[in-house]
Amino acid sequence: MKKCFFTIFSALFAFSTLQAAGVMSIKSEQQFNSVVQNSGKKTIVDMYINGCPPCKALAPQFEKWAKNNASKANFIKVNGRDLYEIAKKYDVRSYPTLLVFDENGNFVDKKVGPREINPFMKKSL
Repeated sequence: MKKCFFTIFSALFAFSTLQAAGVMSIKSEQQFNSVVQNSGKKTIVDMYINGCPPCKALAPQFEKWAKNNASKANFIKVNGRDLYEIAKKYDVRSYPTLLVFDENGNFVDKKVGPREINPFMKKSL
C-alpha cells in the first residue's frame, strides 16, 4: 500500500512538473517508467549527455517543440550517462537520440542524430 501511494504520488508530481516546465528532466529509472507508462499521452524522450555539442544545439529546439505541443505529448530529457540502464535498454549508442513512446507506454520509434531528429521534429505531432 505504501509503495503504491508513493508511485501514484511520484507520477502526479512528475506530471505537474511536466505541465509547468514543458520539458522535464528525469532523475531516476522509476520516474522515467512512471511518466512513460502512466501519462496517457505520447512521450518524446531526448536522450543526451553533457559535453555533447549536437545535444546542446538540440536543447532549445526541443524545448520550443515541447512548449508548442504540450497538449499532444509529454517531453522529457534523460542523461544517458547518469541513467545508463535506460540508454542500454533502448540501445542508445549515439547522442542525441529521441525515443518515442505511444500513449500506452509502448516504444514505437527512435531517431538518432540531428539528420534524423530535425526533420522528425518538423513533421511530427
